[in-house]
Amino acid sequence: MFFPPLPTASRSASPAASYLRGYPCDHLEMLGLLYAVETYAGTFGHACTRLFHDCGIPSRGRKPGLDALLAEARTGAITRVFVPALWVFSIDDLQARSVRDDLLDHGCEVLTLLRRQDRQQRRTG
Repeated sequence: MFFPPLPTASRSASPAASYLRGYPCDHLEMLGLLYAVETYAGTFGHACTRLFHDCGIPSRGRKPGLDALLAEARTGAITRVFVPALWVFSIDDLQARSVRDDLLDHGCEVLTLLRRQDRQQRRTG
């Protein structure tokens, strides 16, 4: 079955963004996460967000989508970032929190669908 690639970072003027990362690349999972994150963003009044993603990029690899998101955040163009959970930034908790803190330091609110323990419970329960 063929799934189209995820869209590249949109150029809307929305101050909200979403970031997704998955490894290995699974377009179906990414589309599901995108739907969930966009639905969550809608509860905050954002009809759509600027999408940044790194599909197929390992946690320790260079992440061009995340680099672009951080660059936009540093200019003040983005004020809210929606993610499924902090693990999209890195599987290393300290690194993930460091990215979140960088976004917070630049005035971005980081909103997550799941906390780490929620994800672990979902896997086991």
